[in-house]
Amino acid sequence: MPSREKDPVFIPDHLIPSQTITVHYEIPAFQIVATREGGARFGPVGKLGGGIKVDVCGEGFDPHTLKIHCAGAYYFVFRQDLETQCQPDPKHGAAGN
Repeated sequence: MPSREKDPVFIPDHLIPSQTITVHYEIPAFQIVATREGGARFGPVGKLGGGIKVDVCGEGFDPHTLKIHCAGAYYFVFRQDLETQCQPDPKHGAAGN
């Protein structure tokens, strides 16, 4: 079993966002779900709607994804979706940094 530090599918103890982005269009998202054993796994695939703010909080499970926090849950989203369809919140920096 991989260590938590090397496993991208984990739920952080504390949210430390690198940037906040307003999503203007629906984007696909892979939810990260806590397990009974204290770990995490991939949950349902869904969509995050336009007009919401998301906190980018880390790298994803591959070079094409990022980990985000939104509405009390963690998700993986495609990096390109945030870079091309979303606008940065001016208080927290630009998308794609």
